[in-house]
Amino acid sequence: MFTNRTLNIIRISMGIYSSLGSNPYYWDSKQNCMSVCSTLRRNISFMFAVLITVIQLCFLFWRLIQHSQELEANRSFEVIVWLWIWIILTSWALVSFHNGWTKKSEVVGMFKGVRLFARCFENEYPKARMKTLLRNFNSIDIHFLVVIWIIFTYVTAVSLMFFVAPGNSQYFYSLVEAKSQTGWTGIVFILFLALEVYAKSSQVFMMATEVFSIIPALLPAAFWMDYIRRSSHYTIRISQKVAIFQKIQILTSYYNHASTPLLTRILSVLVPSALCITCCFAAIRFHIFLPFFQYIPFPTIFNNEFSIIAVTLIPATAIYESSNKLCLHIRKKVDAKMGKMWRKRLTALHPLGVQIGPICKVRKIAILLCYNFIANYIFTLLITFPHEKVVR
Repeated sequence: MFTNRTLNIIRISMGIYSSLGSNPYYWDSKQNCMSVCSTLRRNISFMFAVLITVIQLCFLFWRLIQHSQELEANRSFEVIVWLWIWIILTSWALVSFHNGWTKKSEVVGMFKGVRLFARCFENEYPKARMKTLLRNFNSIDIHFLVVIWIIFTYVTAVSLMFFVAPGNSQYFYSLVEAKSQTGWTGIVFILFLALEVYAKSSQVFMMATEVFSIIPALLPAAFWMDYIRRSSHYTIRISQKVAIFQKIQILTSYYNHASTPLLTRILSVLVPSALCITCCFAAIRFHIFLPFFQYIPFPTIFNNEFSIIAVTLIPATAIYESSNKLCLHIRKKVDAKMGKMWRKRLTALHPLGVQIGPICKVRKIAILLCYNFIANYIFTLLITFPHEKVVR
């Protein structure tokens, strides 16, 4: 499960996401595990990234209010849409910074606990191996590689967009572009380009570290429950299956505690859905008048957020589906003549689930409903704002 290849992929991911010091984690090569980095240098770099994000969010709100007041006289849907997109992304980054700072010990503790449990499980049941999918990569590897690809395409797209159109209203450079002197224009542009790339990279690196609590915990837990359900009575006794299920129940409860309630809603549903709706609408309506490098971030962000919904919700739904099947399997196998203690332990078993807001257990139907919600609102916006109303 946590093979050398998987650990190398996780180590590379952590090396990328902690390269700017914008998250409180690092990879401990001695323990071969992630750990909390509490050095003064890391704390300063983390707080600096938070400060930049707060300033950027305030600037974006100010710009949105400014352009909203001018909307009737000089209507520009492109500017309003881009400001709305960056406000959503920056708010998500702030929530991720808050979760990383307040729940860093819980995330590291859960990662170490999952690794220890996986090591014990593999030692006791050596035949338990995850299926490989592409070039001998298991599902954990593929999820981490997908996230790395999302981060790479996002940073590339936003960097190219600033390079092509630095005077857009969502950038600080728009305030000084007209006032900058001719001799200093190149230096000022490079400084603001470096600031923009640093701000977006530090934010998305912090947001990407949330996968270290989702993927290594939920995917192995679903695999363990499927394996013990398929195993015969002679391989794993009913008492052992109940004991393993209770351990996974504790792991799932700790997982729900290792993230702030606001982050789970934002990460899995609210922000990806809002960005999918906005970027898909912009990709359809703005392709007529936007140049290529200003247009390409819209479909890029849409595809990334569409993938994020699957990456975050599929492991969450797998927990419920696997635990529900295992509960039914155990109840069928337990003999009615067993003692009172067994009946009490059986009563305590119930399907597990990841909590997202008021929803205690996320099911597969949630993914379909989320995509259906996105499609409905995209068509609503397209009908409400036809081509004639959308002008620069």
